[in-house]
Amino acid sequence: MQYQQGPSFADLLTPRVVAVLGTLVALFLIQSVSGDRLPELSLFPLAAGFQPWQPFTYPFSQPSAVSAIVDWVVLIFLLEAGWAALGTRTFWLATASTWALATLGVVGLGYVWPESGRVPVSGTSWWFGAILVFWAMKHRGRSLRLMFAIELRAEVAVLAFGAIDLLRLLYYRDLGSAHLFLAFLASFSVLLFDEDNWRRWRLLRRRREIERQLSRLTVLEGGKSGERPRRNRTDDTVN
Repeated sequence: MQYQQGPSFADLLTPRVVAVLGTLVALFLIQSVSGDRLPELSLFPLAAGFQPWQPFTYPFSQPSAVSAIVDWVVLIFLLEAGWAALGTRTFWLATASTWALATLGVVGLGYVWPESGRVPVSGTSWWFGAILVFWAMKHRGRSLRLMFAIELRAEVAVLAFGAIDLLRLLYYRDLGSAHLFLAFLASFSVLLFDEDNWRRWRLLRRRREIERQLSRLTVLEGGKSGERPRRNRTDDTVN
């Protein structure tokens, strides 16, 4: 993310980011120490090794230590920005909804396409694209600097990452790539159902209804100023 004064690495390690990373590191250490004594935590297709707990455990499973470290470093750079953009409650609701939609989609896809499960789904890579979407949609028009050199508008950067996920899916044709793209799409759909967007949509709809009603009204011209209204009757009844 591009910040006005450029934060240091320590600035990104806020207490809530440290809490999330500490949880992920602790779970990875438990898996490493346990070895093969733990059941399979990664997500497999329904017809090729699926277990009921896997949809809940695959985000905490890592294929290797290198993969885990890369995920943690990327989260350090993204997590606080996305968290601050939405607020704690909305951030976790959006994350949970993205996980649920993407997991449901990839489980269904794995049922009809079991051979795609050569590489099972694991890790938090799906969260990267979602957090980027959360941040970009709340900061439309802001600039995002990629790799310290390429500066793009937030919306353009998000679409570029989505295109990369789609190309990866078309090239590898595996369940892990499908999951990344599904999570990217799910994060957009989650923001569409955000309460602020719903409130804005209701206000715009109400505005259009009021404008439509006003357009049906006919304005009657009154008499000249100072002129008493004419009466068709001679009594005190005002017409």
